[in-house]
Amino acid sequence: MAKRTYTTLVFLAILLAGAKAQTDTLGPPGRVIDFDSLLLPKRLGYTDIHTPLTRQSDRIKIISGSRFPIESDDLPYSVYVITKEEIRQNGYETLVDALKMAPGIRVSQPGNAIEGETFLMRGFLGNTYAKILINDVPIKPIFVGGMPIGAQLPIKEAERIEVIYGAGAALYGGDANAGVINIITRQSEKPVFMQADLSAGQGLYSSVSVMFGARLGKDKRIFNLFAYGSNVLLERRNIFYDLDYNYLPATYFRLGGEDSTFTRYRNYAGTYNRPLLTNTPHLSRKFGLTLNYKGTTLSVESMYRRDHSALGLNPVAVSYSNPFTYTGEGIWRANLNFYKSKPKRNTKTDITYLHYRLDNRSSVLYVQNYLSRIIYDATAAEANRVGTDRDSIYREAYNGLFDGQRYLYATSDEIRLEHVRNYRILKRFSLTAGANVKAGGGIPFTSFIARPVDKGDIELDTISFEDSINGVLRYDPSIFPVGPELQLVAEFNAFGQLLYSWKRFNIIGGVYYSTIAGLAETGLSPRLAGLWKLTENIRVRASWGQSFRSPGAYYNAISYQVRSDTIGHPLRDLGSLEPGQTAYLEPERTTSLEGGFRWNIGDYIRLDATWFSNRTSNLVRYADNREIITDTLSQRFLGYQNDSAFETRLKGGQLHLQVSNILSNNLLEAQYNFTWSKATKKEQFFIEDLYREPNYEGQIHQLRLFVRPGKRNTFILDGLWVRGLDEQLIDGQRTNKFFTLDATYRFAFTDRFNVYMKATNVFNKKYPGIRATGTFDDLQYNPQNGIFFRLGMNYFVE
Repeated sequence: MAKRTYTTLVFLAILLAGAKAQTDTLGPPGRVIDFDSLLLPKRLGYTDIHTPLTRQSDRIKIISGSRFPIESDDLPYSVYVITKEEIRQNGYETLVDALKMAPGIRVSQPGNAIEGETFLMRGFLGNTYAKILINDVPIKPIFVGGMPIGAQLPIKEAERIEVIYGAGAALYGGDANAGVINIITRQSEKPVFMQADLSAGQGLYSSVSVMFGARLGKDKRIFNLFAYGSNVLLERRNIFYDLDYNYLPATYFRLGGEDSTFTRYRNYAGTYNRPLLTNTPHLSRKFGLTLNYKGTTLSVESMYRRDHSALGLNPVAVSYSNPFTYTGEGIWRANLNFYKSKPKRNTKTDITYLHYRLDNRSSVLYVQNYLSRIIYDATAAEANRVGTDRDSIYREAYNGLFDGQRYLYATSDEIRLEHVRNYRILKRFSLTAGANVKAGGGIPFTSFIARPVDKGDIELDTISFEDSINGVLRYDPSIFPVGPELQLVAEFNAFGQLLYSWKRFNIIGGVYYSTIAGLAETGLSPRLAGLWKLTENIRVRASWGQSFRSPGAYYNAISYQVRSDTIGHPLRDLGSLEPGQTAYLEPERTTSLEGGFRWNIGDYIRLDATWFSNRTSNLVRYADNREIITDTLSQRFLGYQNDSAFETRLKGGQLHLQVSNILSNNLLEAQYNFTWSKATKKEQFFIEDLYREPNYEGQIHQLRLFVRPGKRNTFILDGLWVRGLDEQLIDGQRTNKFFTLDATYRFAFTDRFNVYMKATNVFNKKYPGIRATGTFDDLQYNPQNGIFFRLGMNYFVE
């Protein structure tokens, strides 16, 4: 380890020395460019093309930090911007692809069936705790736990992806505990813009994407059009390794002892020691259209993603034998935006409709999941009550809930209206204020359904606005052993932020107020941050913020109360079951503290260092609580609960070093990120810690090299070292660290047409990802894809 650390330090020293040597010979030979005197033109000129990447990233104006454009270098937060050039050069397909080399972010590909690919950000699961936006408008439906991520989001079509670290609730409300990720799609500045990308690879992988943009008119009467579409298919994943441990059924015996009853169920395929493992395909599709005239923009997005339902789960809980058991969802969004800009005032209004529906063909082959074990335990009390055979009671309950292919269902519709204003006051002050209202309803996640849900299977009876605002539905219990329930949601939010800008200081203070129907407690999320410009090239920053997150109905929908007297129909905590229980879990609260500095060393070196600390209380955790009332009655709860006595703290540091023009004419660039984190947990007494929580501690080293040996050739090498994780037994060896390497080669036939080859996990490393679901049905570790190779071609006119 010492040798590796020493080698890394020596390498970085060489990079710094090489880049520093170039700072006196800027631009092409014989010409010196004074970058400090450059202004930002509306169109790229010669000097912009030759501006170092470190300077270009500072100049990018982003909107995620203030809701209106501001240069990223003037924000007192940790900011990382992924540009369209980086996306195209690396052939990114998914948001997690793009985040893989972002500072301090750890990814899992695959993650799980419900959320697709997953990522960790500042100690939080990013799908759940980071606010994901498209063009500054939230995209996550109201009845999902975490944002599903595949290739259905407009990543190839993005102008840039803005990543803001730390609690961002002061401007964006809930789900921003970890930060904000804003995907800004393209808008053509030229009469015609077009790009097409085609690629194929291992595992019968294929990807086709096209986008088109046009700009008509002149002066203020300009009409912009942007349209895109894509289809991505992967038939086989390279994740079935370590069969003698990770996929060995004996590792996950359910009913106690050396039990082999799981082999008797028709949903299980294979032998006692070898489950049948088939393809785990992935499919993503998307279509988008944006029309803009003057200050009015209409955008429409249609997104679909599906993954195999067994991903990340153990073979005793669910079966891998059928490649057509998948979990998929469709999201359709329309947004109408009105924007007005005046010298001292900007206003923005968004009217958004979002429709979400779980594909009604989504299904799971259950074998002996943890819920079936709880039901089996409850049969003892029921057998005592009715004086009959325990196995027959269990068999009847099992057949009604788990036998055969079981289908999933969820749907929601929501409308959101937001108005934001920005005022310039007395030259040094900028005030941003706004409010939004959201209303929606639907049926949260419902499982164990006997067949795909058709129209007429669920009918509305009455609506009651008492307690949790539940709707009463009519349905057939033989089809729905766990009944669907209608949920209505309404919330109001207001926010404000004041920016003070002086010669050397930028200070931002803001607050976000949120009230949700059915939730007694209101949310208040303040934030304060400041930036001090020590010199033109050195800036020191600090920020403090709190965030308020209401978990929502999804977590209640997958939490079950099993009573021995109603053993075949587990209750869900969607309504008021007992005094003190509500339809919604109580909010989690996170306090975030951060300090850091940015240092532009010359024109080719950028250094950003950050220290951060998070503290989260009233955490929502998955647990198994048992209560034996009498010999003939037992009650047990399996699912999510607030642990009011549990508090988790994470502190760490983050270093980002970017060096360009290491060799003349920018033949070599490098980017190095180092992140370390340490978690501490305050003792808890309310919920038994029966499952192993993910370990957010450890160190992440990320090194990227850009090599351009000629005008037509580009090599990109991405190295990732991760250490200090939960120790895992992989292929008989215990390890808590891994190293992977990705490589990309791109050859430009012309300025508009190029081909590329991309190899992921070049050394075919076997390593763990992020735990799939955090429940008792997970695999011992979530295996990541082995080596994956694809070829592609790209044509663009811009």
